Amino acid sequence: MYCYPDSDVLINKFNLMDEEKLKELETVYTLFRLSELKINKPADPLDREAFLDIHRSILKDVYPFAGELRQEMISKGLLRSPIQSLLNRSCTRFLKNWRKRTT
Repeated sequence: MYCYPDSDVLINKFNLMDEEKLKELETVYTLFRLSELKINKPADPLDREAFLDIHRSILKDVYPFAGELRQEMISKGLLRSPIQSLLNRSCTRFLKNWRKRTT
């Protein structure tokens, strides 16, 4: 669903199959988009949609699924993406704690 067939390379808008080149490209675009967020700071991420918007903003140039909740488990390097139900619970818990600290 997120990787090219018979590959561990994430499907990307550049159709790169070389993981190292994809990492380099992702780094360049991510740094660019993060610099935009630093200049045009988003509102505090007080809900799940705000987090997804930030994710979309940072990775939209590289991945077609940027800003979407994952529908299946995937991993990238040492990080493993949780299934959607776990992510929803974790995000809800995080946001609840965030609101307590910021109010």
